[in-house]
Amino acid sequence: MKILARCVCLLTALWLCGCYPEERIWWSPKGDRAIVAVNDHLHLVTADGTLGEPLLGGDSIEDWLLKTITWLPDGTGFVCSRKRHVRTWEETKKLISAQEAERIEAWLPMVLPTLEFEIARVKKPGHVKGLQALMPAHDKNVFLAGLWVIFERQRSDVEKVLRKLPQGEKIMAELDDARGKISIFELCVVKLDQSTEASPQGIAWGLLELPLMPKISPKHEAVAFLQFNEDTEAPDLRVTSLDGKTSLLVAQQISSGGFQWMPDGRTLVFTKSLGQPKDSLQSIQQITVLQESGALMKSSPDSRSEDSRIKVEAPDRLPEVRLLALALMPERAALHPLPDGRILFASQPITLPVVESRPKLEPLLHLISADGRSLSTIPTAPGDLPTDLNYMTVSPDGKLVAVVEEATDAVAVVEVSSGKTEVISAPHPDWSCETVPAWKSATELTFAALDEKTHSPCWMLWSAEKGTRSLSSQWPVAATHDWLSERKPEPTTKTNP
Repeated sequence: MKILARCVCLLTALWLCGCYPEERIWWSPKGDRAIVAVNDHLHLVTADGTLGEPLLGGDSIEDWLLKTITWLPDGTGFVCSRKRHVRTWEETKKLISAQEAERIEAWLPMVLPTLEFEIARVKKPGHVKGLQALMPAHDKNVFLAGLWVIFERQRSDVEKVLRKLPQGEKIMAELDDARGKISIFELCVVKLDQSTEASPQGIAWGLLELPLMPKISPKHEAVAFLQFNEDTEAPDLRVTSLDGKTSLLVAQQISSGGFQWMPDGRTLVFTKSLGQPKDSLQSIQQITVLQESGALMKSSPDSRSEDSRIKVEAPDRLPEVRLLALALMPERAALHPLPDGRILFASQPITLPVVESRPKLEPLLHLISADGRSLSTIPTAPGDLPTDLNYMTVSPDGKLVAVVEEATDAVAVVEVSSGKTEVISAPHPDWSCETVPAWKSATELTFAALDEKTHSPCWMLWSAEKGTRSLSSQWPVAATHDWLSERKPEPTTKTNP
């Protein structure tokens, strides 16, 4: 049942989905195997590129909204966010939070009157093709979830209302098809050594508030993730224990999915807009969310009475966030902590105030020092970097940065210490990249490129020592067809002489 329309819009507004380069390749911590998204399925792939059978019982990831996973530090499995179809409301309530369940159940008495009202105000009933045309102006996801519950409990009443429309039978069929398949989003742990029939272990769920983009701590059993809901214009940042038993709200309405764990595995760094969520002026913030033991911090406020909240400072309490820097950042702002504690990010160099007619400045790569007290710029030569620095990935040792441009299929590698830039995959006319590169090791990079012989997308492996070779030469051609996209030329219009 499609109850996520509003959140899809939020994701689009926050530049987290759409026709942009996306993650498709996730190498294990040791680089001995990878999980790869191929034809809307996850496959385990060996180091030499041998494609295994689909994971997760062959389930499609087409409707996951965000195709992203994070490996467990020991390489035995991974955490992902996925859609899960639940058969009944009682089963759903066991998974989602009590607050979500209460909100939906509070709406139940209003569902049928709202549906009748929306039908009555339709000016052209014959144009109503589906449920989306009958949504109220607000609380759309709550209404749809409530409609599913009412349809389960009072099917005949819902059918009576919908039969007032010429397409009522079709809409009922839409509901009937969705019955028993209400979609909730789940963060789950998948163990690769378990039987393919074993169910993943769920650790967080949401029907109205969607848990997405999990990132596991490199040293502790904790997962950071974003939580979207239809009431806010930006996601919240949360952390949960790997067993799902404890959870912590870290920050509200952060500006992008570019949050990351610092090397200590206890601290998170993220960006937050100084204005509206899409504003380019961002603050880079840092906060410690885990105790030294790896347990989650406790929330800072402590309720002492009904009308007051007293802030408690203690080693096990969530501290204040630390502001590291302000920057004019690309649309899909991303932060990349290095092993030595420095933080890499892209930003346009600018001094305020400035007149609007200023020349457009190209973004550069910058580094925040490990102590957070100084800022430096990687000395790349003018024109070496792409103007689009939204899609970067850093080598495990923090010495190299791979950059791909969305507008072309060119891939470049930048040396962090010197700024030396090398284009390892030249651009091809009319081709765009839709795949973010992934490091196999500190010296080996995998990425999507155009095969010069077949003139079709393929998966390439590059190292400075051995050059470039294909890892997908034995794969079906269709496996990587959407890793690049070809721009069709605009049709020419004939003019009369």
